[in-house]
Amino acid sequence: MAASASLTLAAIHFLSWIKNRTAWASLLFSLAAMGAVATACGELWMMGADTPAELGTGVRWTQVAVWVVFLSLTGFVLFYLRAGRKWLAWTICALRTLSLALNFLVGQNLNYLEITNLRHIRFLGESVAVAEGVANPLMLVGQLSLVLFIAFVADAAISVWRRGERRLALVTGGSILLCILGASVQSGLVFWGFVHWPVTPSLFFLAIVVAMSYEMSLHMFRAAQLAARLEKSEAALRQSEWRYDQAAEAAAIGAWEWNIARNEIWITDRGRALIGYAPEQRIDFKGVFAAIHPEDRDAEREAFMRCLETGETYEREYRVLLPGGGVRWIATRCRIEVDAGGKPAVVRGVSFDVTERVRAAEEIALQRTELTHLSRVSTLNELSVSIGHEISQPLQSILSNAQAALLLLENENPNLVEVREILKDIVLDDRRAGEVIHELRNLLKKDEGRFQALDVNELVRSVLRLLNSELRIAGVTTTVTLAPDLPLIKGQRVQLQQVLLNLIINGCEAMASVSQENRELLLTMQMNDDKSVLVCVTDRGPGIAPQDQERVFDAFFTTKTNGLGLGLSVSRLIISSHGGRLWATAHCSRSGASFCFTLPAASNVVE
Repeated sequence: MAASASLTLAAIHFLSWIKNRTAWASLLFSLAAMGAVATACGELWMMGADTPAELGTGVRWTQVAVWVVFLSLTGFVLFYLRAGRKWLAWTICALRTLSLALNFLVGQNLNYLEITNLRHIRFLGESVAVAEGVANPLMLVGQLSLVLFIAFVADAAISVWRRGERRLALVTGGSILLCILGASVQSGLVFWGFVHWPVTPSLFFLAIVVAMSYEMSLHMFRAAQLAARLEKSEAALRQSEWRYDQAAEAAAIGAWEWNIARNEIWITDRGRALIGYAPEQRIDFKGVFAAIHPEDRDAEREAFMRCLETGETYEREYRVLLPGGGVRWIATRCRIEVDAGGKPAVVRGVSFDVTERVRAAEEIALQRTELTHLSRVSTLNELSVSIGHEISQPLQSILSNAQAALLLLENENPNLVEVREILKDIVLDDRRAGEVIHELRNLLKKDEGRFQALDVNELVRSVLRLLNSELRIAGVTTTVTLAPDLPLIKGQRVQLQQVLLNLIINGCEAMASVSQENRELLLTMQMNDDKSVLVCVTDRGPGIAPQDQERVFDAFFTTKTNGLGLGLSVSRLIISSHGGRLWATAHCSRSGASFCFTLPAASNVVE
């Protein structure tokens, strides 16, 4: 009866596993039921034995069936209850396998060193054989595995109970515990000779099989009900997805979702088209990053992994390479959802094409660069006289010194010390002229160079060297207050020089109507509390009307007769692009005005 019932249930759940190869609990249950069938057959063999040797052989081979039952039940608990300590499960399997080996190596079998006699008793109306003999002390290895198995199942059942699945803990965990405990006690009493009774663990195994089958069948029934409900809702879901796709298509948005554990990405057709994937192509995490432009790939991967670690929202723009060789700009925004353990589980996001916007921004940036260059050339054009004087002065000095050296060398005994001093002056004047030409050539270039770490004090000195003659011709006295401990800033050297040129020249021109003894220009540098660098250019001219303090930065607004009105507007654009701020201040206590700007320290600049 036990064998036939177990065999029926084993066949049912084996077929269930055949249909769903991921249902490992069904396969393990089927193996445990087959082990119960084999155990029942072994018990019948032992009950019908005619000799002690035949009964001993039946005991030996029944141990194989018991080994199958215990290993299958251990795996079943892990997979079906989703609980239990794995190290304890491996210990049980190892001990049970060791006891099976001892079963064939020591004594007549694991339970008896020797069966000396058979006794026949009445059982269920039949005469059956029971053994009398010497118990094998190594049977304790098998019984230790039984104790550990009981502890393992109890621990798993408690875990299931705590997570709220109390029915599962009671029906499955409780039935396994009670039946294994009953089978262990009954078998132990018989093998140690306390009672003379047939060994019938298969009846207890049958109870386990029935209880587990009932619970699994109930789950299968519920799954069938859920499948029916799911089938009814699929039409509504497909309709909802269609509406969602239509909305995303209309907005040109590609929606996607990445399951991190399975490395599976769901993505709409629009999303596939954005990164150049066909509708039927499988997409995974590696494939998505393979579509990103090689120059952007490493930075995007690093930024994304950083968001996975911190849980921050990922919001970036990058280029993708299309199959035809084109380039598309994509903007992506996504958020990371974590599991119960706080680890990233799912990433959901949207992507959309921003190529036109990026190209428009690049066009605006190009036009802004052209405007900046035009303003700079216009400023240098105004300074042509003073720059020419600044270059001609060292050239004239070089000529005079060279002529003097030639005259000295014509003497019969020339003074070589004096000639050497003259040559040193020539070298210094040449360097001075070279520096002016070098700075002028840089300012005339359209290519303004990359951002780099710059010393503001050195920038101010380089501009003052270029404007030396202009300041002298205008009769302006310059007072410079340098700050020796200023942090480096990060910027484009030529653009920042252009700002200083504009502010200093504006200050000089503002004092054109002031008496020469009052034409004083003050340049101060200092570090703010937020570690940014502050630069101020202060003149003693007539000042700025309060209503014009902001208007002076408007494009084409000027108070000069021949001015373009671009200098301050371009200067504010440059400072803003460097992460700083430029403003004007009119002085109430005295005449004049200050133009100040701030620049963040290089360590605070976000790449």
